[in-house]
Amino acid sequence: MHGNFNRGFLHPGGKQATEKLLSFLPQLGKESIVVEIGCGTGETAKLLLERFPYSYIGLDAAPAMLDKAKSALSPYSDRVSLIKCDLRVDLFPVPAESIDAIIAESVIAILAPQTIFRECYRVLKRGGILAWNDRLWGETVSPSDRLKINKECKRLLGFPAAPDDLPKADDWKNLMESCGFKILLAEKLLSSTHVARLHQGSVMPKRTKLVHLLVNLNLLRFWYYDRAIERKYRELWQKMENWIFVAKKG
Repeated sequence: MHGNFNRGFLHPGGKQATEKLLSFLPQLGKESIVVEIGCGTGETAKLLLERFPYSYIGLDAAPAMLDKAKSALSPYSDRVSLIKCDLRVDLFPVPAESIDAIIAESVIAILAPQTIFRECYRVLKRGGILAWNDRLWGETVSPSDRLKINKECKRLLGFPAAPDDLPKADDWKNLMESCGFKILLAEKLLSSTHVARLHQGSVMPKRTKLVHLLVNLNLLRFWYYDRAIERKYRELWQKMENWIFVAKKG
């Protein structure tokens, strides 16, 4: 759905959070390789490729997202590889100890974090960087509300809003350290804004969007679920916390 609507920066904080995340990446040369988990429509990749001369590998489970990313990143096609990969079931499609940096935005929390961190550790070179941002439950959302929201998100969308067993930043830091990473940064961002404001980068006119919805009932169904969950849990979304983490493989 987001791919069809040309939506980019689909995470708390939008483009501003992406800019902050990229500021923590080391200067990388032409021989370096960076992987993005959940590349989406390629908005983050464009910022990366404008600033760094390295090679880029984008992973995403959604063909529609990869199609949009391919078009958006065509000026950098000689440095870009886009791979359909569902990390809920697949391993990273790259050799061990071959990657210099990995980034992810608002995706690790809806996958299996322990498995993802172990895979990141496996494919990163020694000293390689993992930088990611995500929305965490934080201190103020009760366990019962976490369970309720996750149950509905899984039923309607196929994935949880965030893991029930990792509500706080310290839980995430402990998990990363148990997978072998050294934490360089764990920083809380500004509180969540209205979910609708996360959908930056959409340039599709409203009339065109309406036509897309009317001729594609499956798209209309997901659009309805997205809006329904947003309205129902808006107050709880705003209580969740946004964090940036940066870690290094020892």
